[in-house]
Amino acid sequence: MKHLIGRTHNHTEVYVNLIGSLAGASIARQPRLLALIKDVIRQTDISGDHLRFDRDMGKAVGYSYVVETGEQDNVVYARRVHDSIFTRFVRHGTPKVTQYVSLVLQKDADGKYELQDAWIGPLCPPRPGAELASDQSASRSFWANHAWLLNDEPVQPRTLTKVCPY
Repeated sequence: MKHLIGRTHNHTEVYVNLIGSLAGASIARQPRLLALIKDVIRQTDISGDHLRFDRDMGKAVGYSYVVETGEQDNVVYARRVHDSIFTRFVRHGTPKVTQYVSLVLQKDADGKYELQDAWIGPLCPPRPGAELASDQSASRSFWANHAWLLNDEPVQPRTLTKVCPY
């Protein structure tokens, strides 16, 4: 189900699949995220086939659920709903107040952009194994020391494991 989010500063349409995308899952958990995304889109000129960027909103907009981890942390791996690759999760941690909103956009055949993923918090490298993780070593290095807080993140239950899949 495609939902028009709005038009960019340079008049390009941006939409989201609310049912089958990571962005849709994030918006369902944090409905306020959609208004933040609309603000970012409206103020941004975009071009290129694939975009990953964050915006400082100039004020606190929520909490970042990607946290730094250490050896003592209880880390698990699972696939998020609507995702085919594993995400590193930690069961305990404290989210940090953030001013950032991050977006991942892909240009479609009609010249419009699909919002593939979005979250409150600064941009972080794609997860290991992601198609867009061009620098796998930087991606692995970051995610070896960071994880999403598991909290209420919907995951595919049969994918939960303590064994690192990458």
